[in-house]
Amino acid sequence: MSTEKDSIDEEAGEDTGLNSLSWSGEHIDASDALRERGAAYGMYVNTMRALPDIRDGLKSVQRRIIYSMSMNNQVFNRSTTKCARIVGDTMGRYHPHGDSSIYDALVRLGQPFTVNVPLITPQGNFGSVDGDPAAAMRYTEAKLSPASSAWKADTRPEVLPYRPNFDESVEEPIVLPVSFPLLLVNGSQGIGWSLACDVPPHNLGEAIEAALLVADNPDATLQQILKKMPVPDYPSGGVIANPDVLHDAYQSGRGSFILQGRYALENMSGGGQAVIITQLPYQVGPSQVFQEIIDAAKAEKITEITEKPINLTSKKGTRLVVKLKRGGSPQALTAQLLKYTSLQTTQKVNFTVLRDGTPATVGLPELLTAFVEFRISVVTKRLEHERDVLLKELKRLTALRAALDLIEQVIKIIRSAEDDDQARSKLKAIIKVVPYGQKAKQAIDDEQAENILSMQLRRLSKLNRFALDEEIQGKTDRCLEIDRILSDPQAIIGMVKDELRETKKAFAVDRQTQLSSGSIDSSDGSIEGDGGGEALPDQEITLWAAASGAAIAAPAGSAKSSPLKVAADDSVLLRLATTSNKPLWAFSSAGQCYRVRAGELGIEGKKGRGSQLAAFAKDDKLAAVIEADAEPFLALITAGGEIKRIGSDVMSSAHAGGIAAVNVGEDQLMAVIAHPEGSQLLVHSAQGKALRVDLDAIRPVKSGAAGPVKLMKLADGDHIVSACLIADAGDLIVMHESGSAKRVPVSEYPLKGRGGGGVASAHPAKPSRAAAGLVTVAAVSEDEEAQVVTSQGRIVKVAPAAAARAGVSKPCLECRPDDTPAIIS
Repeated sequence: MSTEKDSIDEEAGEDTGLNSLSWSGEHIDASDALRERGAAYGMYVNTMRALPDIRDGLKSVQRRIIYSMSMNNQVFNRSTTKCARIVGDTMGRYHPHGDSSIYDALVRLGQPFTVNVPLITPQGNFGSVDGDPAAAMRYTEAKLSPASSAWKADTRPEVLPYRPNFDESVEEPIVLPVSFPLLLVNGSQGIGWSLACDVPPHNLGEAIEAALLVADNPDATLQQILKKMPVPDYPSGGVIANPDVLHDAYQSGRGSFILQGRYALENMSGGGQAVIITQLPYQVGPSQVFQEIIDAAKAEKITEITEKPINLTSKKGTRLVVKLKRGGSPQALTAQLLKYTSLQTTQKVNFTVLRDGTPATVGLPELLTAFVEFRISVVTKRLEHERDVLLKELKRLTALRAALDLIEQVIKIIRSAEDDDQARSKLKAIIKVVPYGQKAKQAIDDEQAENILSMQLRRLSKLNRFALDEEIQGKTDRCLEIDRILSDPQAIIGMVKDELRETKKAFAVDRQTQLSSGSIDSSDGSIEGDGGGEALPDQEITLWAAASGAAIAAPAGSAKSSPLKVAADDSVLLRLATTSNKPLWAFSSAGQCYRVRAGELGIEGKKGRGSQLAAFAKDDKLAAVIEADAEPFLALITAGGEIKRIGSDVMSSAHAGGIAAVNVGEDQLMAVIAHPEGSQLLVHSAQGKALRVDLDAIRPVKSGAAGPVKLMKLADGDHIVSACLIADAGDLIVMHESGSAKRVPVSEYPLKGRGGGGVASAHPAKPSRAAAGLVTVAAVSEDEEAQVVTSQGRIVKVAPAAAARAGVSKPCLECRPDDTPAIIS
């Protein structure tokens, strides 16, 4: 029974005369075919266009540009050539793609703000760091730089692998004989089909030192390599804020880190202060940051300025002047700049490269090993080729020299021979030589006989005989030397190292990118410094800070009262003896950690309201300030009786913009205690409960975003007010809100486990019937005088006999409702 469809098909066939053709071949699903062909095209894009080779660090278009210019002798000691011609030659012979992609690659190779070692010497407008494009290629000129010109001698098929070009009319090299770890020095960025590459640039001298280390010791550890080449080095400079994360990135080949611009706080003529930006992150232009500051100020994200920044950038370098408003906080301004502009960027590390023609993600040791092995291969093949040329020449010269000893017979044979073949046969019969590397004589071959027949009469002179002997001896000696080197792997490595040192001597420059405000000691990889600003003169100071975050740095020394004026609804939170250049960690009640320097507040010698210590979020308060990296561990205690223990290295990436230290949820961070192993912690609640715990029993976590665990069980309405480290000896001063206090031997507080309710330490309603909860506790030595700082900044000395020795506390200082004890030191 025919269907309607069949009838339609029949009618269509009758009308059009079309006949269906049978197919006996393989049937392929369309989706499978598309996937297969898409994968093939994607692999072509990855291997031929997007990813650099692990050996020379170049993509195909870059390699073809340099090779084309080298073949056209457009080297550094020649005049420049129109870029349009360079692009045309490259496209016509080697790279059959768009001229714009070739020109863009050519321009980047010559931009000193893009690469550490330009491979092209440009002439004309090659763009700017602000993103201005290069002039059209008909207006610009270029030639190879001294660095890339040096590769010309080894760019030949005898040394490198070659392959036919796209139309098989000429050969092109698969890799170029780079003389330094180009992939590391200039970096590489590329996006392919489901793959990407992002290798940051590094300092040439340091990269060569790392390669020398790997050449000496192929099993060198990453830690040893990082002592030679610790971090990336961008041509635009900048400051790496969290270098510790780079170890894992270099190990796995993937990661990211924070790169900041370089800035300093300066006093302006006529009063006022300004943040002066002198370096910007990689590929960030001053005009971009200039506009970002204006946009953020309009959106009320940057609140510490009242006028537009001033862009004084010139050929001498970057200079952006961001004036601070009167009474504004420099710390808040720098934190806002880092947060809302490109003064701080995240740089990626992705060592996805071509290894043996296949994409692979490698670590830094493997990358350096591949380069060293490649250089060994280049040197070896160069020596082998040189030896082959010498042996060929020796073969010719030794035959000529032997013919000169029998010159009369040679002349007689040539004269009497009927043709060249007969002369060649007779010469082979009478002339014998000792080939290189052998001891017995043997007859010359046809090639040597032909060379004798072609010998010029002037070679018969006595002088030329002596010159021939010297030439033979020199080439023999060189062959012997090459054989010695080729037979000794260490000798080849020695040549590789010598060539690397020569390259370093010729092209190495000082590092531009720094770690924090300090520098890198290349001898041991040690790091000094702490922030993106310039280093300040170091001096001893006392940092005073209030709960609101207002802080003031005063010269070290005794003071009758705090130099920090606090508002009525605020209170003094801490007094810290430190130095102006010491890096500090400021923790907020919301669990954020900010990296600050007290010296950036300005050293005040008189009372004042201070400046904001860090750029806290709205409604956030200051919880604690400690010296960075003072101890290996941190204990973070919340008001709700919870604790989190972390290693100090977790906070090493802290910066002015703040990072997460603990997830407190609805709770608040109350104290941060830096401590070594084997420490014991004592916490007190407002209702007089105390708990002593062993901190080693609390497992440290490795994430700043993790939350705390239960430390102390609290009654309804109670909260933690104080925490301190204690030893087995000494006293504890327990201070009430009313000003009463008592001294209790530490030995009376038993060691308990985490999660308990603690023991009674003081009664909140005694010595007076009015409730006066605990406000602070401190551990002191026996008979040590204590100093109590009130919430409004008064300093009161408490002699050992002034506080009760046991039982009920007794009054030690007079307090007002708005001026209660705040801290004990």
